[in-house]
Amino acid sequence: MRRCNGDGFTVQLPTAWHNATSYTLVGPQDEEFCPNVVIKTEPVVGWTDARTFAGLQLQTMKTTLSNFRLVAENPASLGMTLGHEVQFAWTDAHNRWLFQRQFFCAANGIAYIITCTCLASQRLRMEASVNAILSSFQFLP
Repeated sequence: MRRCNGDGFTVQLPTAWHNATSYTLVGPQDEEFCPNVVIKTEPVVGWTDARTFAGLQLQTMKTTLSNFRLVAENPASLGMTLGHEVQFAWTDAHNRWLFQRQFFCAANGIAYIITCTCLASQRLRMEASVNAILSSFQFLP
């Protein structure tokens, strides 16, 4: 059995199971909202490239997020790893405009989905922090 290590703990992972951990980095509260970065991993299943995977995710977001507005969609890289980035805005249940920047890539059979969220009005102010987090991301062997 493999082991999964978390923040201050470790646990055994049964052979037929996979680790679907989400890591959430939370920034300081601003206007009753905490900007955040969520890093989600899952096995690469059913898609051949990051653009295809991002497109599948976009279809779901367009139909489920209130007032969805696509801002940008482009090939991107995370260090030396090529991927795809999507930027969009939408309104939450409190009628606040949120801005999200998502990066999709795969390495070693694992899909990485990194979602950065802030109030749309704080987008430019949060950009330096988000870029610093993304540029510090490293894949482990």
